[in-house]
Amino acid sequence: MDVGLTHLDRRADQAGTGLVQERDGFWRAQDLAPIYAILKRVEIPSSLFYLSCRALQAPQTASLLGEYLPDAVVAFVVTHLRRVLRAAPDDVQRRCHGFELWTTRAQRSETGQIYLHIDCDEKLRTTTGTVRTPMLGSVMYLGPRSGLIGGETLFVIDDRADERFAPYKFHDWKVLAGADPVCVVKHDTGKLALFAGHLRHGQGPVIDHSEGEPRVAFLANLWDARIDDVPEGICALSPEEFRRRAQPQD
Repeated sequence: MDVGLTHLDRRADQAGTGLVQERDGFWRAQDLAPIYAILKRVEIPSSLFYLSCRALQAPQTASLLGEYLPDAVVAFVVTHLRRVLRAAPDDVQRRCHGFELWTTRAQRSETGQIYLHIDCDEKLRTTTGTVRTPMLGSVMYLGPRSGLIGGETLFVIDDRADERFAPYKFHDWKVLAGADPVCVVKHDTGKLALFAGHLRHGQGPVIDHSEGEPRVAFLANLWDARIDDVPEGICALSPEEFRRRAQPQD
């Protein structure tokens, strides 16, 4: 899938593989502290939220999101998605219809495993077997600022059918991290990772973190059309259903 990676190379603040780019300091760590404090307890599940580019510019969108998420998170989401869109390659900006957004929260893991996958329209994949991928993916590392060991993001920079890199399966982290060709991005608060939407990738195991300070990341994929799970509006659930599902976790 062509996502204008030549443009991505030229626009990047730092050198990368061409398929994966890292932007250190995309957000100041101190500005993310209140967002991390909320999202380490309140998770935004995948395949529930889709925000169109048109909605992103509409003044009423903040109040609509506010029915689901705390005000501080709403302000972050709207600002962040606008910034990610500006950071995207020119052709992705032109074709972008909207964003799928969610969070991940990872505690210590003893398994040493990584789940390799391809981001896709999950409802379409599970119902028809068709793997439709986003144009561009992004990972925003929210925290913790210190005490985290592990939790890297690994990307497979190769499209060949190779069982070592089979998607939708668990793999041994140490074996995969030492393989070629892969790109491993360290979790640093304030860093943004941009990647071609068709890449196989996964989160490495969290070896350790300070008590009560799990690894949290905010993810946003740029799509050229809506995902099947959210055919209209901004969320697949009503605000009441979402609040029942997303109870704060201690």
